[in-house]
Amino acid sequence: MYFAFVGCRLNNFCRRTPRVPISKFALGRRDRCVGLYRPVHVKTLRSQKLRMLLTHRKLLQAKAIAVENDLRATLRNFGLKVGLVGTIRFEARVRELVDNFPDLEQIPVDFTRSLRA
Repeated sequence: MYFAFVGCRLNNFCRRTPRVPISKFALGRRDRCVGLYRPVHVKTLRSQKLRMLLTHRKLLQAKAIAVENDLRATLRNFGLKVGLVGTIRFEARVRELVDNFPDLEQIPVDFTRSLRA
């Protein structure tokens, strides 16, 4: 929204109020007073997009780790321990453990498919 106003040459759009206590009496007159608002630094559109990308990347990494840990816990209920395995060998290790349990074969396939997506 800020960048739309800048395009219309309205640069003084983004302002914030200072953090000072104001009495109830002055609240009604606050907008009429001059000097209570200060300009605010607005980050560029490129930096906002970069922050969004990094935030969502961090979220996806956290979800992938949560899925791996959930799969480890599910297999542990059946006495199967994955152990310390890197991300690359994780899927192969899970398939190796589940080979002896035909009932459990579909669960890790679904989990690992979601990790790859």
